[in-house]
Amino acid sequence: MNQAYFTFCCSGTGLSVSGIGGDCARAAVKGTSEQELSVYKKFCSYPQYLKCPGSDGSLNSSLFLSLEPFAKLVFSSVGTTPGRCFLAHSVYAMPDKQTHREGNYFSHLLYPLPESWSVRTALEMWGSPFWVTEDSETISPELPPIQDEQKIPFGIINEKSFVEFLRSSPDRQKRFLFVLKSLMTLKPNNKIVLIGFPEDMAFCLWGATRCLPSSMWKNLTFSTHEKPMLSFSYVAVNFPVPEKMSSQDEIIFHDLVQRQDILLYSDNPQIPSTQFPPNHFADDILKNCLNGKYSALTEFYKSIPPNMKDSGTMLNLFWLFLYRHEFITIRDIELAITVPILKESAIKILMDNSHFTLDEQLKIYPFLDEQKQEAILNRLISEKSIKQIRDNAQYSQLLVSALSVPEEPKDPEKDRSFLHKLFR
Repeated sequence: MNQAYFTFCCSGTGLSVSGIGGDCARAAVKGTSEQELSVYKKFCSYPQYLKCPGSDGSLNSSLFLSLEPFAKLVFSSVGTTPGRCFLAHSVYAMPDKQTHREGNYFSHLLYPLPESWSVRTALEMWGSPFWVTEDSETISPELPPIQDEQKIPFGIINEKSFVEFLRSSPDRQKRFLFVLKSLMTLKPNNKIVLIGFPEDMAFCLWGATRCLPSSMWKNLTFSTHEKPMLSFSYVAVNFPVPEKMSSQDEIIFHDLVQRQDILLYSDNPQIPSTQFPPNHFADDILKNCLNGKYSALTEFYKSIPPNMKDSGTMLNLFWLFLYRHEFITIRDIELAITVPILKESAIKILMDNSHFTLDEQLKIYPFLDEQKQEAILNRLISEKSIKQIRDNAQYSQLLVSALSVPEEPKDPEKDRSFLHKLFR
């Protein structure tokens, strides 16, 4: 695996790969061509908002972009060649020592990633001490390749820290729930846009890869920090937004909200988030994570057919039929009827639960056996008859009289016999 550094370089031998100054490769593995480096260069940067120098020469900002966790982590691919995925870690850098140029950055690139590295692996590199985050006179333009990627230390994201992350803020729980629902409903051309802190996106995406089947996230690409834009290549992107947006930012967010292919989350009431239909599986994933109980999800995935793990709709349906009968609706029943493994359960729940109306039961009449069809017909006849009786007061009174238990007629002979015995 190769690596490279990018930053604003000063011109001169030993100060960049090419010896030329400017925004270019600071260091790379020996033999790497400038053409190859240029392919990755566009992903190695650190977008910033306009900042004003403070009286002490520091930069003031509503977001402290110069500090972790405001790193930019990019996981993507170039071209269509398999195994060409890369991972880039970028941070804001202090002004250049020689030119005092503002807006500097430092990027550390790994490419191509091993086939064993998944999206989750990339996210686990968040906060890793492995990343080089600043330039130094000791850095040589020639870097060694990574011989053993297994020795690279991971960062701060794991099962324990993820639970702590969720418990730290209700807003973070909402954001995680949004990411879950987005991935469960994601269509081929959809994009996920989060507005907030880069660290939040890294944790939420990791949590989703831990809790959802790999088929839902194996092709995920992401960037944790970009300037607001309408066109981007990543499946998921995060836009940190300062307290005061420019007019151009407002236009971009307005257009993003209007787009049908964008699933957008925002804490800002002026930028409405995408709304999803009820998803009790996602809700329960959040509850399990808050309690640190991942085993329930593992057992669930073992209990359902493999071909059902590709659909968020099917996952939610199976979860309802296994654990959440109280939330099952007639639409769930109609869908479950078409799934052979759920058909009998769907019919039983429909017939045994009184909260389903007769009209709802009639919707699946053709799918029932003769005995259950007869039960529905009897209920239909009964309910229709009762309605007719109730609608006709005179008929109702006559029917009540006819069905009342008649009094036993009086027999004079019996009465006399009783009195004779009594006074004898």
